[in-house]
Amino acid sequence: MSVVSTQITYPRAYNSELTNTELRDIAKLHLVSFGDDILSQLGLNVIYRFYHSLYQQSKDCFLVVRAQEKIIGFCLLSFDVESIFRRFAFSQFPVHLLMIGLKAISSSFLFIFLLKYFGKKPVTSEKYLNPEIGYIFVAPEAQGHGTGKQLIQQCQNVCRKLNCNTLYTKTREQDNEATIHFYQKNGFKIRDHFMRGDHSYLHLELRVIE
Repeated sequence: MSVVSTQITYPRAYNSELTNTELRDIAKLHLVSFGDDILSQLGLNVIYRFYHSLYQQSKDCFLVVRAQEKIIGFCLLSFDVESIFRRFAFSQFPVHLLMIGLKAISSSFLFIFLLKYFGKKPVTSEKYLNPEIGYIFVAPEAQGHGTGKQLIQQCQNVCRKLNCNTLYTKTREQDNEATIHFYQKNGFKIRDHFMRGDHSYLHLELRVIE
């Protein structure tokens, strides 16, 4: 397996190429990995537009692991993680109204939810200096073979290149032992707990540069 990554320095981006087909493959992996999240409820096409929109904006780092030219692992490393869904919603919402009509209007309630719970603006510019994992997932057939570890290592490499001393992530606390164990196995430590809606989340951090 080989690792291919886009290298981002915020706000200027230096992207290696990901094709639309590969972005759709990433969307399919997302659907398999997070079948019950909000994006998955909106369907594969919306997930694809989500990743396509972020890739075009160049504010987020796309890291992938390939095996025999097939993407088997993906990580979205963001420099503006708190605005991911807000950026997507505002970039796509007019398209829904014009192209999908009533279906878009019915879907708009979910976009409002995204804006409410995930659309906070960064408090200070220091947010940009500490990249955060927005999404990370591995194809079922590739799990347990170090693919996730490779993605974490690539995140660390990006942090070092940008002189960022800490890598952050968030994950749901309840019924999520496997994900929490994965992060802790790869060196993350629990920083604090917080509530989002009715769910409790963990804020984890990994020191990259001591």
